[in-house]
Amino acid sequence: MRCPVPFADKLQVTLAALRTFVFTHDARRRRLFRALLPYALRGTVSMEKLLIHLLFMEGFHRYPARVRRFDPEVLAMIRAMDKGPLVAPQAAGTALAGGPLPYGSTTAIH
Repeated sequence: MRCPVPFADKLQVTLAALRTFVFTHDARRRRLFRALLPYALRGTVSMEKLLIHLLFMEGFHRYPARVRRFDPEVLAMIRAMDKGPLVAPQAAGTALAGGPLPYGSTTAIH
């Protein structure tokens, strides 16, 4: 079942893509857009898929910087909830503890 995308949403995504890949000071982004646009114009790939791909790549590129600002808050939550290591003391020296498995062993717990 197809759900039509409202025109306002299409316009918003299109403007975001143009702002990010055409009207930018970053020459690499403009070059990437110019290199991929002919594929959409020739019909090799739909314009929708091209925009989705470009915006996904840009979002993936920006993600680490955006998430990094939450590191202290996230780490504090993890420390508050952390109950300690999941590895049992007898598993020390096994793959669960980060060490190598003995020769011929197929499991980490002995």
